[in-house]
Amino acid sequence: MATPTIVTAIPSNVRNLRPPTLTYKPSMWGDIFSTFTFDNQEKYIKEMEALKKEARSMLMAATSTKLMIVLIDKLERLGLAYHFETEIENKLKQVYDSIEDEQDYDLFTTALRFRLLRQHQYHVSCEKLGKSFAVPYYRETVKQLGRAYNQEQKWIMERQMPPFEEYMTNSVFTSCIYVMFMAFVPGMKSVTEEVVQWLLSEPKIVISTAKMGRTLEDLGSHERENREGKLPTVVDCYMNDKGVSKQEALSQFVELVEDGWKDMTEEWVKAGGRSAPNELIQQLLNYGGAAEVTYNNREDGYTDPEKYLGPLIAALYVDPILI
Repeated sequence: MATPTIVTAIPSNVRNLRPPTLTYKPSMWGDIFSTFTFDNQEKYIKEMEALKKEARSMLMAATSTKLMIVLIDKLERLGLAYHFETEIENKLKQVYDSIEDEQDYDLFTTALRFRLLRQHQYHVSCEKLGKSFAVPYYRETVKQLGRAYNQEQKWIMERQMPPFEEYMTNSVFTSCIYVMFMAFVPGMKSVTEEVVQWLLSEPKIVISTAKMGRTLEDLGSHERENREGKLPTVVDCYMNDKGVSKQEALSQFVELVEDGWKDMTEEWVKAGGRSAPNELIQQLLNYGGAAEVTYNNREDGYTDPEKYLGPLIAALYVDPILI
């Protein structure tokens, strides 16, 4: 008997709508990174060779599995591994052949060892890693994020924004806080399954952090997302729901951000080291700080980095640092 095909009906008012086409400005960086050169090349070469020698000595002196893989991971993340290809391969062979008891590894060491060995084409069983409590939780948060994005897109495309509180409830998930923090778990030594369950139980510090971050983002991006009045945004949602002007809505958003920081700080004092490890709480504060920098002064630093975020990046990676 043939299995019936179920087709979900799509409302005509959604099916026939398409978002306006956007044209983004060229990158502010141009070819600066591909054509960058040093003025005093000989001096830098000499200093780099000295640092390479020091790094090579540190790597070769490492004897424990954890120290070896941490150093290798750092070199690869910094884009410097090509300087130490032979040394890295020798150390990874030591890690692979190591007789250390894997049962003694914490989750961070287990996950990093697995990734590096697989990345370098060693056959490593995923049985131990598959038992990690983080995997099913991460999968669920990804699904959760997809559902929240879908709901938000439906509101926008139908031009029917919900009550403001309903939007903010959905924004906790579209802030990506759960997906990001579940991805952090393998790297946090002090995080247990009980801590993950606490994180997903919607404690006040998590909800406040997520809403505050999303409100900062909305402050910086609502003008662009409005598409010259063609599409509604959360600002329109607040104006309609509260019966206020646009300026009043934006002022209230600023207050919501301030209230979010107050809640975060208060909960940080309460939760730190008790309901959750300080390591996790600090990451929540870092999330809020990153949102403040990215959307500083109501600017969308991702889309238009020229005014604020770009100069910060240039100061860190392009302009020389005087010592």
